[in-house]
Amino acid sequence: MSTEERKHSRKNPDRDIAEKRDWQPRIANIIAGLATIISLGLAIFTYRLYRIAADDSKTASNAATTAQKTLDATRNYDSISLTKQQITLDRAKEDADKREKSDGENSARQERSVESQIEFFKRAREQFEIDNEPYLQIGGFSRIVLKDGEPASFYYKIFNNGSHPVKAIKMQVELDFIPIRDSSDFVTNPYKEIVPFFPMDEYFSKETPTDKFYTGNPALPSGMMEKLRVGRMIMFFFGRLEYFNYINNKKRIYEFVIQFKAPNESQLDVRNIRTINKDE
Repeated sequence: MSTEERKHSRKNPDRDIAEKRDWQPRIANIIAGLATIISLGLAIFTYRLYRIAADDSKTASNAATTAQKTLDATRNYDSISLTKQQITLDRAKEDADKREKSDGENSARQERSVESQIEFFKRAREQFEIDNEPYLQIGGFSRIVLKDGEPASFYYKIFNNGSHPVKAIKMQVELDFIPIRDSSDFVTNPYKEIVPFFPMDEYFSKETPTDKFYTGNPALPSGMMEKLRVGRMIMFFFGRLEYFNYINNKKRIYEFVIQFKAPNESQLDVRNIRTINKDE
């Protein structure tokens, strides 16, 4: 390298200082510009944060308001709903009370109706039993034999004047001759010296009267027919017949007392003194 070149290549201190002084304002301007830009950016960023915060606050406020309104509406709805439910429950209770009262009245009416029906059927049953109860009667005397010195004998019939058959269980009959003066006392209680019952197993129906035969023992004493004709003595045919009434499933008693007058040996004037059919 030449001496001139070496001279030019050496550094100039003054020039360097001058050049540094020229660059310092530039650097300061650059730094100031950058600071401004940064400050502006920070301001914009801060504003955006503010807007975001403000929007969030507004949104939160709106949400809180909406929540409060929703809560108030829910409370109001719940209150109305509870009120409606209470009204519904009250009405249901009133309806239940009315139904209970109505059911009680209906039950009472039904009970009275049932009792009336029971009473009606009871009376109807009683009337049916009365209308259809059997009624026995003795009559139809025939083939009469009345002679002094012989036992009296004759045939008779048992009639069932009711609508339904009956079953005969047992019977007792007797023929007796009573002085006229004692006839009233005899009729009062003719059965105190009657013969015992004899068993029976027969059915009496309305359509078919039952024929029976009676013969007395002992024989008529001498002069009895004359006493009967003139009325000094009275001949009584009397007895009792026990039978079963199928209408009410009860036993009944037929009691009879028949007074005979004998105008002659083959005829009788018959008079029913007592004819009773009664439950046992």
